[in-house]
Amino acid sequence: MIAPGPGIAHTTPAIKPRLVDVHAPVLSRFGVSPVADGDGQPVGTASTDPFDAQVGALQTRVDETGIPSDVKGWTRSFPSGWTVDNTGLGSGGVTEWRGWTLSNDDFWSRTQAGQQRENNVRARGVFAVADSDEWADKAYTGTYNIRMSAPSYSVAGARTATISFASHYLKEGSETATVSVSFDGGTATKLLTYDGDAVATPEKLSVQVPSGASTMRVTWSLTNGNNNWYWAVDNPEVSVS
Repeated sequence: MIAPGPGIAHTTPAIKPRLVDVHAPVLSRFGVSPVADGDGQPVGTASTDPFDAQVGALQTRVDETGIPSDVKGWTRSFPSGWTVDNTGLGSGGVTEWRGWTLSNDDFWSRTQAGQQRENNVRARGVFAVADSDEWADKAYTGTYNIRMSAPSYSVAGARTATISFASHYLKEGSETATVSVSFDGGTATKLLTYDGDAVATPEKLSVQVPSGASTMRVTWSLTNGNNNWYWAVDNPEVSVS
């Protein structure tokens, strides 16, 4: 995509447009608003994705020798308030994928061809990846059991909370991917468990807010991974009503 004109910087942006964005600036040029929940967005649209704030922390390869040495695309430096629990992860494995990692398309889609990573078309910029398949490409022990939790969201006075995010998941064997929520630090409740693949899927999950609850926390968990596929999550958002 090439975009000239007022307000367009003469450079490649850190958060690059994706193929799904091609139509959006054309429609915008003719005064047509983007379709609600559509994939594309006009060039120059400010990112609201918390993961994109970490673009400056992306590093070059360590164990992924098939990726050019100048391509930056992975970090385990998450935004403030986000927590990652990798205590259930085995030892060894490929450094870049030892637990939840932030990555981008330039880097992640090059790790191995023919496994649909390049089909993660609803993600842009920086996204979170749990990749037990690529982790297992170097000597390892144990299995892949990891969790990623967002900061606490305020739900005071709300009746319903809606969690949305872009998901790209391939399942094999006994690997399980789940999304759960907890209120005010209480017991977590599962909202979603994938029984099969979810390729480039926009998710929107609703949950009733218990009376008197003040905060809600969302957790994405990948368990029992053992050299069998991956999960990519992008643009997590929560709205209340």
